[in-house]
Amino acid sequence: MVLCRESSESGGRWVHGPDDPLAQAQDFISENDDAECGLIIVWQAGLGYAPRLLEQMDQNKRVIICESRYELIWEWLCRWDCDAILNHERFYWIIQDDFEHKLMQLAREYPSLFKQGFKIIPGSVLTGMEKDRLKDVSDRIQSSLTKTNSDDLHKVFMIMSQSLEDIMPSVMRGAGQNGFHPLWKKRPLALSRFLSGINVWRETCGCTPEIALGFYGSYFSHEELKSMGRAGTSRVVWYYDNPETLFKGDEGEYYDLALTFDTGHLDVMKPVFGSKAKVLAPATTFDDYEVQGDFKYPINPVTYVGATGYRLSLPYLKQNPQLFTKLAQVIRTVVQSHLGMDAKELLNLLIQSTLQFDPQQSAHFKWLVRQISSSEIRKVFLETAMPFGLTIFGDALWRDRNLVGGLTSAYAGTSLHYDSETPELYAASSINLSICHTQLIHAASLRAYDVLACGGFLLTEYRPAIEEQFEIGKDLDVFRTPQELAQKITFYLENEELRREIAAHGRATVLANHTYRNRIAQMIELLKDPR
Repeated sequence: MVLCRESSESGGRWVHGPDDPLAQAQDFISENDDAECGLIIVWQAGLGYAPRLLEQMDQNKRVIICESRYELIWEWLCRWDCDAILNHERFYWIIQDDFEHKLMQLAREYPSLFKQGFKIIPGSVLTGMEKDRLKDVSDRIQSSLTKTNSDDLHKVFMIMSQSLEDIMPSVMRGAGQNGFHPLWKKRPLALSRFLSGINVWRETCGCTPEIALGFYGSYFSHEELKSMGRAGTSRVVWYYDNPETLFKGDEGEYYDLALTFDTGHLDVMKPVFGSKAKVLAPATTFDDYEVQGDFKYPINPVTYVGATGYRLSLPYLKQNPQLFTKLAQVIRTVVQSHLGMDAKELLNLLIQSTLQFDPQQSAHFKWLVRQISSSEIRKVFLETAMPFGLTIFGDALWRDRNLVGGLTSAYAGTSLHYDSETPELYAASSINLSICHTQLIHAASLRAYDVLACGGFLLTEYRPAIEEQFEIGKDLDVFRTPQELAQKITFYLENEELRREIAAHGRATVLANHTYRNRIAQMIELLKDPR
């Protein structure tokens, strides 16, 4: 049994009674027992006696654990097995200095949670002043429940996920340009779990949105998504990555439109979403960037901004160094011999060539092959660009000679803040390279749109969507093989005026056709099309 006494200016006091703190916690609970109460708030939980009893006693009530003394929570977590409380959906933790403010905010945003009936009980011994404060908070919560949320917003476009925070300002700007009132409502995953079974999506939204968009999915439960649909909200999910690894396969009935950025992913999407699966290309996030005349960056002949691609596969490398080396060698041999092949055919060849390492071809292994393949393709093209004054900006793994070989000498030694620093770098570089991940079967890379929006000249690995959306040789140029890349770098470094002309035309094309203003408008049209 753990006892605890804390010192204070008045001399000190027991946090939990010295005789039997467990019995004391039982008394706190019994004094406030109410069968109709659906929520118990443990005020200053201390060493967790009351929450532990509540976990054992009642399987129906939700419990909010409040504590401002971090050292007591640490003691609690170190001394006892707390998995049942940490991982249980009935428990929600507010561990911060101003937990009272957070509790009041929760009551304002999710009154249905409190309207089931609530009780605030002490989790440790309180002074008279603290008891008065507890009662005051209880009264203020009760008072706030009499106020009703207004649903007076009209034509609302709401983001219902927390992914891709870097593109959200552009998405919301695009929604506003299409006549919507854009909202981005965040709900922590822990809170979503705690609220499961309570239909509170309107409280999260503050209204009934006309369109609700989630990237990769939503923090709303399936029950809430169904309710949103019944209320007239168009529910959209947009997979900004290979959807094969992103959904479980039961999402089809919860969305009105499911988007992928690449036509090559529709064969995975169609079995889940049917005719609701459609393609919507990415867009630039730099539609508001103004090109300046004076650059703080030196004008690099050839610039590449991007990661090595090894970060996600690094754990496998460390656990299986010899196998990783053999696998990378096989992949590099295939890449060097077949670059320029159709992207889907190349990916299939890579997977077939690595069967010896995983005959079952598990989903995780295929993902690993895609990751390593993308890194090897990147290295082959960048090695080709090295003699032309290549500078690489990206993660610190570019320093690792075991991973990237001689490319370490091209590394600028830093990554850049993408939103605030890369636009100027793109504009200042003579040639910007874009190299596609193997998951891009048909689509252009996100970086292609951003480089062009910043007025940079772009030389990108070919994908069919580039030819559909741009004029090659007029907006940008492409390469398929290392030999073609070397030829075009040589040509464009010698033709500065043409380079500038192409960059200016490419910028105008992107700003006219490939912003989130365009994409939201296209999304609306796709929602109208039932086919």
